[in-house]
Amino acid sequence: MKRVGSFLGDWWRLVVPYFKSEERWIAISLLVGAIVLTLSSVAVEVALQRVEPALLRQLPEQGRGRLLAGDDQFQLDRRR
Repeated sequence: MKRVGSFLGDWWRLVVPYFKSEERWIAISLLVGAIVLTLSSVAVEVALQRVEPALLRQLPEQGRGRLLAGDDQFQLDRRR
């Protein structure tokens, strides 16, 4: 636990000057951008995890070739 505290202390000493300087708006926008990208990545992963079981269940029934060919009739069955 001491290593985590040491890491956070070092990180804080490195980052704080950016938020106190004239470039603080750039630092804030980069921080917000990093948070938004992280949350977006999590949202995409959750969405893929919800679709994956239905996709894997339908592949043997409807055929992998139709899916890869972009057949408009290929639809996911949302039964659980």
